[in-house]
Amino acid sequence: MPWILDVASPTAGATTGDNVVDNVEKIEINAPEAGDYIVRVSHKGQLLVNDSQVFSLV
Repeated sequence: MPWILDVASPTAGATTGDNVVDNVEKIEINAPEAGDYIVRVSHKGQLLVNDSQVFSLV
């Protein structure tokens, strides 16, 4: 689950959960193993402009 902030209490520390508030995600793997990984970008069923979703991966 991604890191999320509480919009009702923005000074509170981040927790993990379903992030439906902002457009930034951070994936953190505490003990990564050697090998290939798959990153899947999806949406929650809202309509997409021209059936596409622009994103950046760093």
